[in-house]
Order: sequence, then C-alpha cells, then structure tokens
Amino acid sequence: VVLMKGDPVVAYAGGVPGIAATKPAEGEGVTADSASVREYVQHLRAERKEARKAAAVPEAAVETEYSFAVNGFTAELTEEQVQRLAKQEG
Repeated sequence: VVLMKGDPVVAYAGGVPGIAATKPAEGEGVTADSASVREYVQHLRAERKEARKAAAVPEAAVETEYSFAVNGFTAELTEEQVQRLAKQEG
C-alpha cells in the first residue's frame, strides 16, 4: 500500500484552487456524487498517476486506488520503484 500525502476526500478542507472542500461537517457524511467530490477525486487520481509515472510504475501494476478514507493505491512494486516513490514530495 502506497499512501499519498494529500488529504483523502473525508479530510479535504480546501486549498486546491478551483476545488471546494469535501470534508463533511461533524455528524454528516460525504456526498459521494457531489461535483466537489468528483473534482477532488479526479485531482487525487492525477497526482497519483504523476507520482507513479515519476517512479516508473506502469498503470498495469496498480491493483486498487483509494480516495475517500485514505489517499493511496496498492500495486506490485520493485524495490527500486518503492525507493523512487519514497523520495517524492506528496
């Protein structure tokens, strides 16, 4: 499991230009089909894709992506890919 630095949907309080906060109010749930959630999930996917590309991780190696409770992905990685990912910001 590779965990990314960016907040997952349930914790994102804003900060990315053009994307509203997705963190629900206390006692509320995430509205998964809202425009802001869809935009933020797309943003997280793009960041993960960029990180994988920089670490030479092929898309075929990715097993699952996570955006809501955690921000990350699972993949079969070589030791070299792990090291490349670890050296990246985010």
